[in-house]
Amino acid sequence: MSRSSRIPQPELRGITLAQLRNVRREIDLRCKVEEWTREYGGSETIYLRPEEVNLYDLNAHLIIPQTQADQCSYVELIASGPQPPDWFVSHWWGEPVHE
Repeated sequence: MSRSSRIPQPELRGITLAQLRNVRREIDLRCKVEEWTREYGGSETIYLRPEEVNLYDLNAHLIIPQTQADQCSYVELIASGPQPPDWFVSHWWGEPVHE
């Protein structure tokens, strides 16, 4: 996937609800097929189910692989231009994305 738009100001990289729903669909489609895993303490690896995927997992399996070549944000891949947010939502990366 290549960058759709350049959005230099991070404050204009809001993600829409529709885009978040697409991320969830990507998790549902790819997690089992690509056999996403999570390591615990370097000694145990588990295979993930879509409902278990958190932002650490999503970052490792989807976001970094898609953004690394262009050195861009995920929103710059999926947006057609700046997307000023209406809300700021704080979250913990450890909670499942499905929630």
